[in-house]
Amino acid sequence: HEIDVVSNSVAYAIGYYFIIKTTDGGENWFTIPDSTTFYLNDIFFLDDMKGFIVGEVGHMYYTDDGGNSWTSRNSGTTAELKSIHFFNENIGMALGYTNNYSDYIIRTTDGGITWINCSFSNSPFFLAESIFLTTELKAFVISMDDLFYTSNGGQSWMQLQLGSSTAFAGIAFYDSLNGFISGFEKIYKTYANFSVIPDFS
Repeated sequence: HEIDVVSNSVAYAIGYYFIIKTTDGGENWFTIPDSTTFYLNDIFFLDDMKGFIVGEVGHMYYTDDGGNSWTSRNSGTTAELKSIHFFNENIGMALGYTNNYSDYIIRTTDGGITWINCSFSNSPFFLAESIFLTTELKAFVISMDDLFYTSNGGQSWMQLQLGSSTAFAGIAFYDSLNGFISGFEKIYKTYANFSVIPDFS
């Protein structure tokens, strides 16, 4: 239910309990080894070989050989991890939610070896969906109902208003200023000053 396209030829995708890979641009897919038994939520690869998977109860695994083997990484939490994204090889963030549906956000500056908590100070009811870093310090987080932004690596967060009741599902940027937010009924485009064009389709 998630896919990460790494290059013109290599891409990875996950279902709830399996991982598949293509090395020929999607013409053929094959299952890659996965010793995990937990529910998978997201996958992110830094390059053809190095990548992460996250899922339930704070589970996080890392591979440096294209998925042939996976090593557990300590996320420091038992929260449901829904999304993971890296800006570069060192700096990344993961997003999830706790049992009482508060947000849980963690950040790494050493390539995922260690993680620190940078969650909101006062979390609303939060059904986490996706996180995306646009620079080393700037990141966007969406839940089904809300959009948040940080410019200081998660030390503080600002809620942004989209003026819509549409449930959100994903966020992605194609450069540091321009990106899209997908909803169940609408797509939004954001640009330089974080203004949003509603109902973009």
